[in-house]
Amino acid sequence: MKRFVPLTVTVFGLWLGVRAWIHFLILLWNLPFVVLLILEVVSLFGLFHWVVRAVPIRVCGHAKRSSWLYLLIGLLVATGVVYFVTRSWAFPHGEGDAFAIWNLRARFLYYSGAEWMRAFSPILEFSHTDYPLLVPLSVVRGWMILGQEHVVVSIVLAFFYTSGTAYLLFLMTRSTDWHWGLVSMGLLLMQPNYVRMGASQMADIPLAFYMLLSVALWRLTKESSPWSTGLVGVSLGCALWTKNEGALFTLVFVVSLLAQRTGRQRFWAWVLGLLPSLVSYLLFKGIVPTPNDLIAGQGEQTLNRLMDVSRYLQIAAAYMMEGWFVLITLGGIAFYSLAQRPHLQPPRETFILWLITAMLAGYFFVFLTTPAPLDWHLDTALDRLLMQVTPLILLYGGLWLGNKSRHEPLRSKVNP
Repeated sequence: MKRFVPLTVTVFGLWLGVRAWIHFLILLWNLPFVVLLILEVVSLFGLFHWVVRAVPIRVCGHAKRSSWLYLLIGLLVATGVVYFVTRSWAFPHGEGDAFAIWNLRARFLYYSGAEWMRAFSPILEFSHTDYPLLVPLSVVRGWMILGQEHVVVSIVLAFFYTSGTAYLLFLMTRSTDWHWGLVSMGLLLMQPNYVRMGASQMADIPLAFYMLLSVALWRLTKESSPWSTGLVGVSLGCALWTKNEGALFTLVFVVSLLAQRTGRQRFWAWVLGLLPSLVSYLLFKGIVPTPNDLIAGQGEQTLNRLMDVSRYLQIAAAYMMEGWFVLITLGGIAFYSLAQRPHLQPPRETFILWLITAMLAGYFFVFLTTPAPLDWHLDTALDRLLMQVTPLILLYGGLWLGNKSRHEPLRSKVNP
């Protein structure tokens, strides 16, 4: 029973991504939807069997209970749920990009039928028709099951990804210490924009979920049989199909794995796990007539933007102003680590730190070269981009702090 919730979150999250690219291929090849139904059932049971066999769920004991901590986290969770519900009630169709991009695309795909390519008409270029389809196709499938369009589908999906990301963070950090697992989850829920973005049905929270899940599966399967590593590739494919930033994360992740010189069997396992979603993603990019606005806007002015020192300073200042909560959190971890120097050891997974650094650097480069007005682009995108990597930052911090609880009892026995 202890494995039921983590297995359900993992399998359902992966299945949403897998069935999205299967759905796309069904549309592309004009196959009957009974084929989609069969492949959905087969993929669900296949993923469940794969995850059960491949992923060990390690649970750290509760140790000494801390009533005040449980009460505080309980209040944060309850407050987050109430805020999510009230925000969803006020904006049932989502806000910002959710309304203008993700749910709009879902409506075009649902109502167009055989003419589904109308969803990518150049007339709709304002809605970024080049964006991947995991979220819209997941909403469409829910409407197909209900037999009508209904806001409950997108709200339930948003709640799954918002709560699932927080739970995954708790699950991974509690492997070293139960209390620090609760603290890490609490810090995520305290993020000023986290629950708001989730309730607004932004695709950045699903992307954060798959980024965190990819790292979690990498940590859990790296000492298992080589074939289990294929789940990491499946999760990367889900990130790839969620947002364009998922392509950057996939590239960074793959380069990191190659740098670690993983064994040949593990290499081919995660390549095979990624390959189906990668092929379908490339097919999607090939048929969409609208190019990506950031790439299409490059030209003679790109070099001038790269040479403009003021842009570097403006972006760096925006990073610090927008990421103040994360900076305070990291400062607290650094202070605590210095105070507990005899016992505290940084986590061995510098891999996670590299992912965070590479993603932040990639975002910085995007802002540096953006053809859009820099002020506008920072104001409308930076908070969402930082939220994508915030769970990874809290994961690294939670693993760091959790190491104290794991090592301290051993040291106290040696040096009474």
